Amino acid sequence: MVDVLMINPRLSNQQRRYQPQMPLGMLLIAARLEESNFEVSFIDMEFSADVESVIRNERPRIVMIGGCTANRFIGFDLARLAKSISKDIMTVYGGVHATLAWKDTLESVPEIDVLVCGEGEEVSCEIANTPREMMPPLIDAPRIENLDYLPFPARHLLDIERYKMKMDFLDEPGLHIITSRGCPFNCVFCSAAKLRNKRIARSAFSVVDEIEYIIDRYNVRAIKFYDSLMTPKHATEISKEILSRKVKIKWECEVRADMIDLETLKLMKEAGCYYIDVGAESANQEILDRARKGIKINDVRKVIEWVKQIDLRLKLFFIIGLPGETKETAKQTFDFIEEHNNIVDKIDQPVPLMVFPGTGVESIARQNGTLPPNFSWSKPFHERGIFELMGYDTIPLFIQPTFGIREYRMFKYAIPRYRSARFVIKRIKSIRSLADIKFLLNEAKKLIKWKLKYAA
Repeated sequence: MVDVLMINPRLSNQQRRYQPQMPLGMLLIAARLEESNFEVSFIDMEFSADVESVIRNERPRIVMIGGCTANRFIGFDLARLAKSISKDIMTVYGGVHATLAWKDTLESVPEIDVLVCGEGEEVSCEIANTPREMMPPLIDAPRIENLDYLPFPARHLLDIERYKMKMDFLDEPGLHIITSRGCPFNCVFCSAAKLRNKRIARSAFSVVDEIEYIIDRYNVRAIKFYDSLMTPKHATEISKEILSRKVKIKWECEVRADMIDLETLKLMKEAGCYYIDVGAESANQEILDRARKGIKINDVRKVIEWVKQIDLRLKLFFIIGLPGETKETAKQTFDFIEEHNNIVDKIDQPVPLMVFPGTGVESIARQNGTLPPNFSWSKPFHERGIFELMGYDTIPLFIQPTFGIREYRMFKYAIPRYRSARFVIKRIKSIRSLADIKFLLNEAKKLIKWKLKYAA
């Protein structure tokens, strides 16, 4: 019998835009539990589906279920499964979706004994020490102010080889690290500020300790910092610590176009940063302002110039369908992409705007009727048009009078890289499995259908 069985629900193939990522947030909780002498077992359903057998064989006292909005229904079903096996099991649900839709979840899923809002490292130990009948149904966990005291994620509970990711433009695999929590910005499409509107960072000393640990234990030489925001100050401190210890590592991180500066980028590159990601979102300033992004499109142009100057790689992200979007404003974004198509190293296919709990977009969607009056995050939501567009419909698409399903379809495959021979060759070279081949064939089929229907 184990004390705690932790389960990370899977995403569907259609929902997953990238290869499965190690669930570092849950593994931090696991590490904290192990530090307090609890026996912990871990299932990541991305690779292991036979959860029922594990629960029956390991007979855990507690089943802790994580996850996000995209896999919430699988999380709910896991709680039901655990209770069907033994009513004595304490079921605990936490994570982003739990925090942002706690009321809806508790009212709709009685099989969840305890729901945790916020950061779970400390309260998980309290839960593990408390009999089920004495636990309240809702725990509002306080923020952890000093992240340095937390142990490193319990990566040893999973097969690390499965999570070594293919780093763009590198011939070696990498792993993720989280160096901070929270975001002070309030973009209308994102829930990061609602979760934690104050950014708290680990010290550079702690971060580089973990980098060295990963290099020594897992034999990787590349890292992706998986933070909502890497500030210039934090990037500078980490870069200086890497240089002072002479650590040889290649790394990627996400920065804001309005905060980063050329001198910081130069220092980052010297410390091994080879690639930065920037959320440009739209090339129309009015759309950016309505999205509360807080940047100017010229900030993005400036970053493009700087990375060219110092030979640093750059990835840009865009969203289509932001509040106020029209065919004309979306075209401006694609014109911007066309203009920089051969300059920027990678431009991700612009993603349609989805509605997530806790975001400004959710409030607008409830007001404009995108979400029906009886909408519940805990009840299945089916919309044929969304399913045809996305391949799934568990998350609502943001619809507005000026930009609906038809407009999303028109622009889904409009990105110029799909017309580029270089892009096609690159995607063919990236094939690693039969699933990759099927995915590319499916995308090609969709592209041909789009061309026939909309590109005339």
